[in-house]
Amino acid sequence: MEGKQEIQPMQPISEKPAALDRRAEVPDFIPFLKPGERVINVETPIIKTPNEYPSSLKALKILAGVDVGGSFREIGLHGPSVASRAVKENEGIEALRKFEVLFGRDSLRVALDVSDHYPELLKTTILNLAQLQGVRENIKSEEQVGRIIHEYRDPATDSIAQRITQEHGWEWPYYASVDATVSYVNAISEYCKKSSEGINFLNQQFLGKDGQEHTIGDSLKTATSWIKHRMDY
Repeated sequence: MEGKQEIQPMQPISEKPAALDRRAEVPDFIPFLKPGERVINVETPIIKTPNEYPSSLKALKILAGVDVGGSFREIGLHGPSVASRAVKENEGIEALRKFEVLFGRDSLRVALDVSDHYPELLKTTILNLAQLQGVRENIKSEEQVGRIIHEYRDPATDSIAQRITQEHGWEWPYYASVDATVSYVNAISEYCKKSSEGINFLNQQFLGKDGQEHTIGDSLKTATSWIKHRMDY
């Protein structure tokens, strides 16, 4: 019929949402993206500037788990230092608490740097890492006999560990570090030279990851064997 317009059928609406990409909001982050990666969410936590930045010694106390009112003599009595902690003003910001865990290399580096003044921190760091030292081959955690951990998280309580396991299949503790074991051997040597225990420290016993009693001397041997094996690759 003249003048009648043909009605076009409606196009189906796609139920698939458009791919999000918010890279423009974080231009400084773009160089670190791998090919094909997108930025799908951007969060900016409100970070408070502390009234007073802690001194190096106070920061060491914080990292070593000593209470604010505690003595510097307690450094080393509460375990190794963690990689980072938020200052008091920002303790409630979850994004700043992601690395409040034990990292082998980081904890050893701190303990070695202050070993002249706080040898107890070096000792407790060695003992904690010895307890987590690799005792088997496990490709999902990259555990190997004698290897010292890269990172320790408790998958039962740590949401980051749970997410990484779900997304990538990792298991914990995670051992993918090539320098933590070397630093561990160096730490044992330094402690034996600087402490009153001397080489008797090698007789110190601990409960290993396999549930068996070992000595630091045993741990040192397996660590050096792991290093030698890696050098033979």
